[in-house]
Amino acid sequence: MINLATAHLDRGDADGAIVLLKQALSEDQYNVQALIKLGAAYGKKEMYREGLAAFQKAWRLDPVMHKESKQLERMLQKLDEKDSSE
Repeated sequence: MINLATAHLDRGDADGAIVLLKQALSEDQYNVQALIKLGAAYGKKEMYREGLAAFQKAWRLDPVMHKESKQLERMLQKLDEKDSSE
């Protein structure tokens, strides 16, 4: 299911990816890969709070996610920029 969600993301279908990733997480709420992909999908939709929450949960489950920490940093920066403009 995560591979299919990734394919949706690659095609620019963040909504479809989110549906699939939420389904995957309903089956296994501790699936770090699904959480990371969900964070990325939310980021593509500029839903930074939701994306941040997904990345933070993944981080708590697997604190050694070095590659994804850069995505988390970008998400925090985007959220800060969005909050500043409102």
